[in-house]
This record gives sequence, structure tokens and C-alpha cells, in this order.
Amino acid sequence: MLKNGEDYSIKGKKLIEWLQYGAEMEDDPMCRASNHFHNPYLDWTTSGLSDTLKIVDWWCWGTSPYPPNQIYSNVTWATGFIDRGYIDPYSDVQDFNAWDWESARKYYLAYLTGSDLEVGNNVVVADEQRRNQFLTYTFRALGQLMHLIQDTAVPAHVRNDFSQGHTRYLAERESTWNILKWFGNPFEDYVRRRNKTSWFDKEPDNGDFLDFRITDLWDANILRADTTPDQLSQINMSCLGLAEYTSINFLSMFTMFKTDGDDGPLVFPYPKPEHCVVFMEKPQDVLTNLERQYLANWNGHPGETIYKLAAVGYLKYFRDAYFPNISNEKLPVALDDNCYEEYAQKLIPRAIGYSADLLDYFFRGQLSVTTIPRFNNNTFKDIKLNIQNTTETQESMLDGNFFLLIHYKKENADVFVRADHTPYIGELAYQDSIALSFKFTTVEPIFVEEWKDVTFTLAFQGTMGNEIDAVVGKVFKPEVKDLFIENWENGIDKDKWQNTGDDDDDSTQTAIDGHLIMESNQSSNHDGVSRINSLVKDFTSDGSDGILITQTTYFQFSIPKMESYFGDHPEWANHALLLNFNDDTVIEYSGDGRLHNWTSSDLLIPHVFDPAERITDNIHERFEIGGHPIPDPLYLKSIQFMQLASFDTLNDYYFYMDVDDIRLFDTQWEE
Repeated sequence: MLKNGEDYSIKGKKLIEWLQYGAEMEDDPMCRASNHFHNPYLDWTTSGLSDTLKIVDWWCWGTSPYPPNQIYSNVTWATGFIDRGYIDPYSDVQDFNAWDWESARKYYLAYLTGSDLEVGNNVVVADEQRRNQFLTYTFRALGQLMHLIQDTAVPAHVRNDFSQGHTRYLAERESTWNILKWFGNPFEDYVRRRNKTSWFDKEPDNGDFLDFRITDLWDANILRADTTPDQLSQINMSCLGLAEYTSINFLSMFTMFKTDGDDGPLVFPYPKPEHCVVFMEKPQDVLTNLERQYLANWNGHPGETIYKLAAVGYLKYFRDAYFPNISNEKLPVALDDNCYEEYAQKLIPRAIGYSADLLDYFFRGQLSVTTIPRFNNNTFKDIKLNIQNTTETQESMLDGNFFLLIHYKKENADVFVRADHTPYIGELAYQDSIALSFKFTTVEPIFVEEWKDVTFTLAFQGTMGNEIDAVVGKVFKPEVKDLFIENWENGIDKDKWQNTGDDDDDSTQTAIDGHLIMESNQSSNHDGVSRINSLVKDFTSDGSDGILITQTTYFQFSIPKMESYFGDHPEWANHALLLNFNDDTVIEYSGDGRLHNWTSSDLLIPHVFDPAERITDNIHERFEIGGHPIPDPLYLKSIQFMQLASFDTLNDYYFYMDVDDIRLFDTQWEE
């Protein structure tokens, strides 16, 4: 979207720092975190946090806009979806969360289209600073969404474990005056304290989903309470949402093999105790000579192999020594730093990978743009874009609209103007292209020499894959490489243009107010000699082959008048603008239909144009329309204005041609 986006700064923060800011703000105020839990075994309308504390409920009732009776699951809080394919149209999530997935897209579209949302959708921002505000909102929202994904890499967040899992006393926190910071989740605290580079240097574990939807990053809706080990063993772990992956492979403080009643089933079916074995580990604690025992899940667990799933309590040593007849079915287990270390090695690369997946998905849409600007009186009038869908995921763009915003400066002040209309497209498939024209009736004059300072932003909003209201953006600076330009503002340059016609008073070539005026007239009592009024620009006079014509070379001209008058229809008359090429092919433009086959028909490409229009012609396309092969290479040898009547024309005639300007240019663009 942005060239050198990693270095782009707004209000003193780079975009990555706005992501970080969003990640921090998702926990502010504290009671927002009640919406950061998701139990992947339950329906999403009931999968949010239920393991709350009365004192926390009381606190959130009185101090925050996040009441405990309005708790959402993490995935619904983040996306608005209440199952994998459905957003509840009556949901009030956005009343509480202005930084969810829908909000991020809304802010991004506002940035791309220059809309000032805080004033009104149809109001265009006043300056770049105001516009950039919505880009900061976009990245803040994405940062908050990444926080929510990363929370599902904390076992307590996906196993409904708050009352015990998030209220442990953390001695290292005593350095802060805020008592609330003294308590928290031991795994999160371990990661903060250690912050090992090795965790973050590992290759990220990205998702690998089928028929992907944004909610799959949280919950791909694969896990069920009755999912058997055999069924799970057939599933690639990367096909699971992060909440599913974390819940089936790891334990949290208060849900270690927890059952529903004394003899009831496990509240969380995985990991299962029967899949675990006990093994010995030499102690790292020098204060004791006891060997520490750990549970490993390598006895049939269908997911990740975790060697230190849980630590066996030290009392087991004494129980085995003095009470060997006591059953080992319910071992006293806990989680220690060795467990958290292995958890971090598995969970952090996956949290990073899934966070990257979210960013990649948000910005996955790609457009390639070539530009064909139109200028009138040397000022910008409108622009034609050739838009290609280059999205690497090969998704089509469906049922949506394109928006185009122009940004330029006048007297050092920002000017933003949206195109007059937003064309609708039914489908733009991967690698397909579409040509769309955009007019800007409220744009102040932009001269050709100012074109290098113009920036366009193209936006698409519509369906991509399984995402409705997807947003795609493309910022580009069009640049026109002028190959030849003439506007006769300084008269007719005799060094550039040669008069190759008759040198008499009946044929004239004059420059008036930046226009070339060519006239040729003859009375009926003429001498029977044909008359030619011709002005030529020869591009080979310097010994070169002429001007190289590529697939992106355009010829643009404005001839407001090309008129001819005859006492009787002549047998042979020609009134045209001619382009002569290296294979002797001639493109002949006529504004009054006075085309004449003065050369071999096999080499002539005629075209009658409307003098009321400014003509912009792609030369390669004109060859194709005329059914002529395009030589390789193709060179333009000369441009010629011609008025010709043969000696067989015995009646009065009068030719008049008013040429505003002509331009030969190549379209180029910067990504």
C-alpha cells in the first residue's frame, strides 16, 4: 500500500509503533480483558469468560464501560462473528469495541478515500494530517486485533481460567505502586520476565487453512467435545485456530485434568491424563536434591508432543517412599518455569505466525495500475486507469466499487478531491484487467509540469473470497514520459516543423494564441494544378530510426475544427493528421470524413474522430483495430498535417484546420 511503509511515520510514530500502541491499548481499561477469553469447545455465543470473581465484577460495574453482564468471546469481540460464517446483524459489539475487524476496515477505507468519518462519510478531509489520522486508527485497530489473537496463545484464555489462572501473586511486580499489577497469569509473567530472543527468532508457525475465513485464526470450528483422538490425529495442527491449538495441547493453572464433578468427564477433553507418562528430570533448583518429575504427553496424545506438560508435585516423592500403595491415578501436578519454557517455545512462534496471517489477510488485495491521463489546454482533465487484479491468493474481486482520490498541492496547501463517481464491478478475476475512467469536475487546474507532484489513491470495497466488504488500496504516483509535445505557444518552430506543401498565398500555416491554424483555398478558375498544404515533423532528420513506440505509448491531440467546403464533391481530396511509421504504415486521422486512400490500402489505417473530443489513442491498439501487424520494433518517423486537393477538383474549395496541441507520451507509474 505504502512505499517504504516500514519507515512511514505519523505523529512521531512509525506504523509498527502504532501496531504496538494498539496492542497495549487493548488492555486499557483493565475490564476490556473480560472479552479476551474463548472456549473453542462451545458455541461462540456462550464461549466467553464465565470464571469471574465477584470483586472484579463489582469493580467493572463501577469503573468501566465494559459491564460483566455484557461479556463476549474473544473471537466475537474481535470480528463480530457469532459463528464461523455469520455476523449477527443485531449485535451491539461495536457499541463497546471501536477497534474490531470491521472498524479497522472502516478506518482504512476512510484513509484511502479521504473521508472524514468524524464529520461525515461524504466529507473529504481538509489536509494530509487529518487523513493520516485514519491510517493511525487502522494500525491501532490491527494492533488490538493482534493482541486478541496472541491472547489465545495463553492457555488460561482458552480454558475459561480467570479466577485462578489470572490472580496469582507475582512477587516481581512489587516494584510498582499499582497493586493490581501484583497479580496476574504466571505464564504471561514468565514470558515478560525472560523475553528470550530465541523464542522470537524461530520460524513463525503460520496457519494453513482450507476455505479460509478471518475467524479461523481464532477458531476454525474443527474442535468438538466429542472429537476423538483418532479424528484429531488426522488433522494438521496448522489447520486449527490458535484457541483450538492451545486448548488441546496445553494446561492452565485451574484446568489441569479438571473434571465435571468427582467422577464426571473432563471439562476440557484434551490433554488427557491417560496420554501422559511420568519421567525424571535432574533438578535445576540447588536448594533441593530431589529429582523433579514431569508429565509428558507422548502416550497417544493426537497433537503436539509436550515433554513438560506439567510438573509432578514434590510430595509425590514422599508419597511413593512412604505410601507406595496409594494410586497414581490422580497425581498432584503443577506448572513451573520449565513447563512455561516449553510452552513458550511452542506457542510464541505460532502467535507470531497467526498475527502475521492477520496482517497479510487484511492487506492481501493487490492491484496493478497503468495510467492514461487526459489533458486539455495543457491541464489535467480526467484519467483512465487500466486496473489488474494481482492478488497473490488468486481471489476475485466481486460485487464492489472502485474509488479514486487525487492529492496535490496548491500554494503549499493540501488538496484532496474524490472522483465524481465510484464505478461498480461485478467481477474482476485474478490477473484480469478492467479499464475505468474517472472525472474530477471540482479539481483546480493541474498543469502538465505539476503532474509529478500528484498522488492518486485507488480503493476497492467489495467481496474477496469469503470476506464481504473487503478493502483493497493502491497508492501511486503517475508519471508521464513525454516523447514529443507541441502547443505552438511560441509560434511555429521552423527548426522542428518543415513546410512541405505549396509556397503560395492560397496555403497558409500560422500560430495564433497557442493554436496552429492551417488554411487552403482555391477558386474555380484555378490553373488545374493540385494544391498541397503540408506541415511535417521529421523524427529521423537526426539520423535516428525515429521514436520507439511501445505498448504503453499514446498519441494525444486536440483539433477543435477540421472543416472543408466545396462547390461540388471533389474526386480526390484529403484533410488529415498523419502518423508515418518505419514499415510505411500510415495512421490517418480525419475530423470531417475527408479521408482519401492516397497510399496503398494495405498500409493505411484510417480513423474518423469527433473534433469535440480530445483524442487519446494507444498506437499499438490502433494498429490492432486496423487489422495491421505491428512491426518489431515500431518507430514513428514523422507527424504530418496535410490539406490536399487534386488538379481534378475544378470547383471552389476551402480547408480549415485548428490544432490545439499534440502530445506523444509513454505512461509510467511508481509502485
